[in-house]
Amino acid sequence: MLNQNFLIDKLYNSDEICVGTWSMIYNPMLLEIISSKPIDFLIFDSEHGPWNFDQVIDASMICEKNNVSPILRVSEITRGNISKALDCGIHGVQIPNIENKDEINLIENFSKFPPLGKRGFSPFTRGCGYSSINSKEFVTKTNKNLLNIIHIENREGLDKIDEILDQDSVDIIFVGLFDLSMMLNYPGQIDHKEVLNNFSIIAKKVIDSKKILGSIATDISQLDFLYKNKVRYLTFSADCQIISETFSEIFAAIKE
Repeated sequence: MLNQNFLIDKLYNSDEICVGTWSMIYNPMLLEIISSKPIDFLIFDSEHGPWNFDQVIDASMICEKNNVSPILRVSEITRGNISKALDCGIHGVQIPNIENKDEINLIENFSKFPPLGKRGFSPFTRGCGYSSINSKEFVTKTNKNLLNIIHIENREGLDKIDEILDQDSVDIIFVGLFDLSMMLNYPGQIDHKEVLNNFSIIAKKVIDSKKILGSIATDISQLDFLYKNKVRYLTFSADCQIISETFSEIFAAIKE
């Protein structure tokens, strides 16, 4: 990517917490409204949401206009998913359910140009400015100008957490509290003591490895716990839930 990566700049050149939200809804007006607020990133969710690559390009343009970094969560590790996402000019690729270092190696191969990886190259993409004139700068800059974000959220990933954290190509470790609660047989109970204890154990390992820790809050009351565990890539809820809960609260108050 040739454009400035606002999220990288903030994560690596400050100690600030970076805040974003999950974007489940593709709507240009909604994206413009959200990205005009003091937010650092938006995650377009193509694992659980209906996003396609045309929408990702449009949404990325809107975000960058407001100095917000567009991130895409892909559904699985494939060359097509990752290379197309990066050709759209996103600032980071987020990948769920990582289980071992072999998967990390695949992500590096698909996301990095040689000599670090085996990413295919076309200059006729948004990421390269739609022109071969930018080829040399693009290839030189891109390996350092994107974020690889992985989810640790299942038993396999937890069992291999040490070898995963040893991989240099990973920037952010995102601990999925909802999947963690499922694994521990407390589905959806992300405030359960056992879920939070397990989170803190993982969080310490991530911080000790010098990686950036990411997670999610769905309520303001959860923020203090995440702050204490040094989460710096903080996603708050999702656009659909924020809209739904806000309207519910407003109309419940009116009817009272």
